[in-house]
Amino acid sequence: MKRIGLLTINDYNNYGNRLQNYATQEVLKSLGFDVNTIINKTKYSKFNKRPSNFDRLIHLLQLKPKEVYNKVKSKLIFLINKNEFSEIQKNREKIFKEFTNQNIDETDYFISDKNIPNGLADKYDYYITGSDQVWNSTYGRLSELDFLTFAEKHKRI
Repeated sequence: MKRIGLLTINDYNNYGNRLQNYATQEVLKSLGFDVNTIINKTKYSKFNKRPSNFDRLIHLLQLKPKEVYNKVKSKLIFLINKNEFSEIQKNREKIFKEFTNQNIDETDYFISDKNIPNGLADKYDYYITGSDQVWNSTYGRLSELDFLTFAEKHKRI
């Protein structure tokens, strides 16, 4: 049976990435592949940094007054209710991790830009980038690893 290493967003905080991960895994399994989701703990790429505070301010100033009002209102509500939101976030993450543990076959190791396990490039027959966010130039949480740079070109999908 051919083995596939799936690299996707696995931050346990988003319905889209959890369902995309599960669906991709299940489709590949139905085609006869053995699939593992490789946990990628790299946070930010040197090529794709988060916007600076100045860039955020410029963006805010370009918005319509009602949009500015809504953003400021949302931020104030968050700050006032920070503890409550923090508890909700912890519970949400717990539920996403439970779903993942029950439904997604994740590796017992992780990779990052500073930690690529020896032999990883040979562990799987193919490597698949599972997230559409790889192609989103404004998404700031990607790294070179999301483009499967650790694997031989003929193994990258």
